[in-house]
Amino acid sequence: MKINPINVRNPSLDFTEELNVFAEYQLDSCFGDGDCMRVCPVVDQNLTIAELNECTIDNNPLTAAVKKFTFECIQCGECTVACPAGVQRDILMIKLKQKAIADETPKHHFSYYKAKGISGWNPHQPGKKSLGKEMVIRGFNLLAGAKLGRLRQHVDKSTFKSCDTLIYFGCYIFSHTGVQFKTLDIADKLGLDYEVLGGLKSCCGWPQLMGGRIEEAELLHRYVADVIDDIKPKEIVTGCMECFAGLKRMIQLKHTKWKVLTTSQWLLEHIDELNATETGEMITFHDSCHCTRKLGLANPARALLNKMYTLKEMEPNRDKALCCGYYNFKVNPELNAGIARKKMDMAKATGAKTMAVECVTCLESYEEVAKENDVRVTDLVDLVHENTILSASDGGGLDKR
Repeated sequence: MKINPINVRNPSLDFTEELNVFAEYQLDSCFGDGDCMRVCPVVDQNLTIAELNECTIDNNPLTAAVKKFTFECIQCGECTVACPAGVQRDILMIKLKQKAIADETPKHHFSYYKAKGISGWNPHQPGKKSLGKEMVIRGFNLLAGAKLGRLRQHVDKSTFKSCDTLIYFGCYIFSHTGVQFKTLDIADKLGLDYEVLGGLKSCCGWPQLMGGRIEEAELLHRYVADVIDDIKPKEIVTGCMECFAGLKRMIQLKHTKWKVLTTSQWLLEHIDELNATETGEMITFHDSCHCTRKLGLANPARALLNKMYTLKEMEPNRDKALCCGYYNFKVNPELNAGIARKKMDMAKATGAKTMAVECVTCLESYEEVAKENDVRVTDLVDLVHENTILSASDGGGLDKR
């Protein structure tokens, strides 16, 4: 089938309208106890909840302190869990991010968003195509695609086959971690008939939403949902928890019946077929904020790990776990590095030499600091791949670097 280009002249504003109504209701619910501020891993504790609330109101300008915090917010959701009134502060922060980038576009946004998304979308001029962005995407695809081997054929393609399983890589089809290749190795070992959707133009839209680029996010949700509708999968598998959240929103937008799975859920369903071996080796696990805290899926990854290893939990864990810090896009690199170092201390305190993650975003966030701390950070896909595919030929094992 052939996917037609999106009509970029009619972006949806539905979520913006929903957010304005939601924010007004949520602000009325807040009684200002400040628990959200006390648990936040990035906020300056001199910033008060009253100042933050005042700046969230539609026409009120952002103070310098609120703007700084807004850009540094990592969207971990700890504030929402802590709030005794049930205020979803992480959603309110999206509204603040939208306001903040309307005032100024920080440098880190230019570098992060310059290639992601549909080339015909210009957030400053929604009715005008961005030829510059199209050239950036083509150039990136040409250079990065040379290293993708068999995945190159799937990058930003427009022709798809209908099949039961769709493996959704989105932007992480380009990840240097190699998780995407191992995902396909496992799908091949299982004998699945699958299709692949990935590339800059098929970004899920969640990074845009987390950055306050709401209209662009909404447009991408609908675009990717239309592509998936034409593929007609019964299940969609992704190893990025932000993509997982984005796909869940697409289901709400399209009223579809897709079954969306994290790679941990998918692997757990097939682990017996893959003949995984119980090694007895000790491992610890990092909870993805989107998967555990926001979507309540703490158990599948743990069940999968317990099939192969001895799990030693970090403290805190599950919905109290420390975030990887990715979704401020390293606006303050030292802040982000400090968060990662703190996580490495938690991992080392367990006695495990390996920390598993179930999200490629978390993997990329931790890998540099992990090397400095002699902690191996690896994805669940990597672990299953080496346990069930590599182990037959070379022994696999957690100590391999």
